[in-house]
Amino acid sequence: MPSRKAKNRKGAASSLNAEHNQRPVSGFFPFARYVSVVGVHTTLLAFVALFLPRVPRDPLRSPSPSPFLEGLTRDPVLTVMWICAGAIPLQGWWAGWVRKWWIQFSIKGTDAEKRLEENERDRNKFSTLKNAWLATVATSFVVYAVVVLFGAPLLRLVPFRFALTLCSSLLTVTIYTRIFWHVLCLF
Repeated sequence: MPSRKAKNRKGAASSLNAEHNQRPVSGFFPFARYVSVVGVHTTLLAFVALFLPRVPRDPLRSPSPSPFLEGLTRDPVLTVMWICAGAIPLQGWWAGWVRKWWIQFSIKGTDAEKRLEENERDRNKFSTLKNAWLATVATSFVVYAVVVLFGAPLLRLVPFRFALTLCSSLLTVTIYTRIFWHVLCLF
């Protein structure tokens, strides 16, 4: 015969499970859409990094160890600028998806209330997008200043260093400013 404590544990566990199953699910995470969009985004970023910045071959120059890497290593500034040019539309597209998911996650209420709130937030979509790109460019200047303060040469490789800071700002800052611009305006 099972002890009384074992019965109480089973009863408590079953009541917790029943209570957990009765609670409405308030979290939202579109895992299938996220995985598919991340796969496409990563593939396109890899394409931008490896195939977009191709520089024409110079027959007078000595061959590099790998013909694939020759186009990437010939002019590093041009390579990074091409990566930035390809990352601009990709990060804008990705930030739009993340912003949409964030809005769907943060809005509570009935379906009609959710649609009204989404329409209200979409009204400011283009001004938020403009502010996100301006914040990205401003952040690239700040990161550039930090890189120089940490000891990068002041007058050598300025275009290359700025292109790298712009690229890092594109890949990190754009999404967060696109989503949280209304929070950033409070400060």
